Amino acid sequence: MINTMIRRFVAGTVAGFALLASLSILTITNASGAYADSAVDGQITQSEVIARAWDWVNRRPYIKYDSSGRTSYPDAAGKQYRPDCSGAVSMAWHVGTSYNTSTLPSAPKVRLIAADPSSSTDLRTGDLLNVVNGPNGEHHAVLFDQWEADHVHFSVFSFGGGSDGSTPPQHETGRTFSGSVGGHPGSIYSAYRYDNVLPDTLVSDSEQLQFADMNNDRVADLISMRSNGDVVAYWNVGGIFNGTNKLVASGFKEPARTRFADMNSDGVADL
Repeated sequence: MINTMIRRFVAGTVAGFALLASLSILTITNASGAYADSAVDGQITQSEVIARAWDWVNRRPYIKYDSSGRTSYPDAAGKQYRPDCSGAVSMAWHVGTSYNTSTLPSAPKVRLIAADPSSSTDLRTGDLLNVVNGPNGEHHAVLFDQWEADHVHFSVFSFGGGSDGSTPPQHETGRTFSGSVGGHPGSIYSAYRYDNVLPDTLVSDSEQLQFADMNNDRVADLISMRSNGDVVAYWNVGGIFNGTNKLVASGFKEPARTRFADMNSDGVADL
């Protein structure tokens, strides 16, 4: 009986859940190819976002800064984006519109995660640091790359910025929120997340993926068992795992020995 319960992913009828779980698995399987080569305005992995950002860095000085909106430069597939800070972020995210710094924060699926980010903020690869009308009239957008080992310094992709705004596309390392980021004080930025950016573990680390109903909505959520022992749930919204997630446990470093089951009949899978 216990073994049977352990094999269950969610509460409810076994047949009903099996169908939902199958649909969820099919969603991931069919979409995985698209993740590696995203569609415009579609879901995109963190590694593809960074690869796209590096493409413009590697093509300098061919790409000249111009925030007038009268010129554009292509991504690797030929889609045109405005050659400025917000255009570079739009290009890296592979969105259909080339936004400016004022419109990026309100673009579809973009949400504020920290008005005043710091070293304790859960910034992730592909997030946006953006400032509009800063203390000295600053307008700038940079793409967050990753934290360095001390989780105080970090790297970003920046285009323009500084006193004259003409800095070419570049990758900056050793940045801090108490120092300079993209030619402006790090303290003036707010942090945003584009929910179409998916962690690479969702698609490249299939051995660490499981399904379980973690919020009692009777559909299977996607569970990522990460190498550091974190257990992260990605919510199932209509059969799509849209990047909105929650850390539900930590310290579980053996995914092959970890299972989910509703052990107390509350409709939520236990670990």
